[in-house]
Amino acid sequence: MKLHQIEQHINSVLEPAKNQDAIYLMAVSGGLDSMVLATILYKLNIKFAIAHCNFGLRNKESDDDEAFVALFCKEKKITCHTTRFETFAFAKAQKISTQMAARVLRYDWFQQLAATYNYKAIITAHHQDDSLETILINLSRNTGIGGLGGIQGQAGNVVRPLITISRQMILNYAKANKLAWREDSSNEKTDYLRNQIRLKTIPALQKISPGITSNLNVALHKVNSYLSLSNFEFKIWEAEHVSMRKGYFTIPSENCLQHDLAEDLAFYLLSEFGFKNSTLKEILLRSNQKGKRFYSEKYELLTTGTEWIINPYPKSKLTSNSFSKNNLNEFSSVSGNLFFTKTPIAEVDMAAIKSDNNKNIAHVDFDKLDNQICVRYFENGDKIKPLGMNGKQKKLSDIFIDAGYHLVKKQTTPLLCSREKIFWIAGLNLSEDYKITRDTTHVLKCTFAPDGF
Repeated sequence: MKLHQIEQHINSVLEPAKNQDAIYLMAVSGGLDSMVLATILYKLNIKFAIAHCNFGLRNKESDDDEAFVALFCKEKKITCHTTRFETFAFAKAQKISTQMAARVLRYDWFQQLAATYNYKAIITAHHQDDSLETILINLSRNTGIGGLGGIQGQAGNVVRPLITISRQMILNYAKANKLAWREDSSNEKTDYLRNQIRLKTIPALQKISPGITSNLNVALHKVNSYLSLSNFEFKIWEAEHVSMRKGYFTIPSENCLQHDLAEDLAFYLLSEFGFKNSTLKEILLRSNQKGKRFYSEKYELLTTGTEWIINPYPKSKLTSNSFSKNNLNEFSSVSGNLFFTKTPIAEVDMAAIKSDNNKNIAHVDFDKLDNQICVRYFENGDKIKPLGMNGKQKKLSDIFIDAGYHLVKKQTTPLLCSREKIFWIAGLNLSEDYKITRDTTHVLKCTFAPDGF
């Protein structure tokens, strides 16, 4: 790919939204990748704001990164959002690694910004080499086949336009256009597995096979085609065999282990409950035993010798929550994946709402809502009047089937209710009864930020 083709590629990825006059939110660290992408977006006249996180991990160097990004935004007259995190303290409190803490903090903040300012999508500068690193990391951890798919070009409302572009091409573009960027000194340390793979493993592989990164796209296409087919088969198996009884799930482990792709099927089924690959190995080894218990963050799995019985872990059982519509941040702070913004109708761009196909965002007539809004989860018999169906009711179970939702996703999708009536299935359907009309005076924007970006 020639340098000007990078611009053409990014323009083709973002062109549909560009025509809708959408505004993106781009994550910019100040490093090579994000500065190249930000420069290209600016050159292509794509509207975007910038979000920069100061994690406080490198003292003055982190502060200098923040100042560098702020200056770039000032010179280009780009809206700049900045924030600072107590990353070490958060990692310690959550008992997770510093890298994972930084990831959780930044994506939560990006989603909050996207919801508050109505950004079309979140753009990150992940590239082809990042995807190769992820595949090698997953291989080193003996992941299931799903881990061989690399980083996806889009996941939810997160878009990665550089994912098919190599880091070398990005570097060539920066040099040819005399761009400035910041170097992160921590990238040269081998304390983290990703850095070890980037600094040692990949260079060694490139010596053996110089075209390894350029061949990655072809290989990923084949892997992802296989994953689509196998996941379709697994979804059918799940619908036929997995059941829910009085709040717990049962999976016939004996049948699962007789499948030709037993391990991959088991990973598909159990990863939805948060079980990691290392735990999965133990579960498979002890599935023919009775009374063995395994735990993920939210679930407990009990073996019976022929079945896996999976219960929500007591400290994190899914429960209903009610909150006042006049205190919109109350539930957001609890759930972490639902965000709300109230706006007078005079300030709402109705044309933009009508052209927005993002199902994770719903615009509701605020005044039609009861003072108390309830967020709960699926119950047998639930119905809604889907928007555009002329007031006809439809069972939620049928809606979930039509959407291809697996059992766990069905049971964990938030339902927003008013006066015991569902007005939004988060990420799916809005009720006809709560749509915006000529009489609407205030609009409530509801944003759902599901896990897994």
